[in-house]
Amino acid sequence: MNLNHQALDLQKPVAINLGQTPTQTSASQTVADHQHHEHQLRKDKMIAEEKLRNLSTYLAANSHNLTSPFSVIIGYAEMFLDDMHKVQGTDFTKEYATAILSSSQHLFNLVTDLIDVCNIDAEDLQLHEHETILQDLVDGVVMRIQERLKTANLTLVVSVADDLPMIYLDDQRISQAILNLLSNAIKFSLHGGQINLTVFKNIRNELEVHISDEGVGMNAEDIPKALVDFGKARHDDDSCTGLGLPLAKRLVELHGGNLDLTSQLNLGTTIVLTLPAGRWQNHTQ
Repeated sequence: MNLNHQALDLQKPVAINLGQTPTQTSASQTVADHQHHEHQLRKDKMIAEEKLRNLSTYLAANSHNLTSPFSVIIGYAEMFLDDMHKVQGTDFTKEYATAILSSSQHLFNLVTDLIDVCNIDAEDLQLHEHETILQDLVDGVVMRIQERLKTANLTLVVSVADDLPMIYLDDQRISQAILNLLSNAIKFSLHGGQINLTVFKNIRNELEVHISDEGVGMNAEDIPKALVDFGKARHDDDSCTGLGLPLAKRLVELHGGNLDLTSQLNLGTTIVLTLPAGRWQNHTQ
């Protein structure tokens, strides 16, 4: 039997592969994936706990906003039942009914906003989009806000560009967003002031909606607080629920748009709502 022996050079370094085998590499990747998954779970848990704390804080701080409409509704309803709406020949039916309607609408909007925030968090809010005429959408929002403007002695100046084509969106949700922004403008405007609502198509073919007021405004460092769910730029203001602005922002983002806010203390606030060019009926226009 012939054996071919290969001489081994003891002076030459022998290369030894200390790298991982395929099995070891796979195991390391599995451990890394597991660690990443655990990290993400901890992060999600912290976010969920923070949202729960914010919700609890919100409910505690806004108990008055949630219960006071019931007091008005129940009080005036009882006065109707006791025939107290007619006193010495004067009929207060319209005044009492208006108070009941206003309180009911306030409560409905408050609860609706709260439900919508929760639905967005649960990724359970669906958009129902269709072609919409922007002038009709704006007219509907303005009609809903007229009584509050009158009560606050505020002037709303509306400008909608004439050349806007139809746009594809959820008109109920965008109306809700604009209504929330206008409600904030009314709430923080000085008696007798002016609010501007401007709608146009910018040079990038995007839809822009500008809402500006001459109200109390806020410091730059308070803006992030105002944009967070249940957040308030002014914690001493019990009339602010901390829902309207962040909900408007999230509704706009669901449409692929964005919401920007600039403000100066005692000078007012301007909010710009932008929707992408692709939402026009014919975005080449």
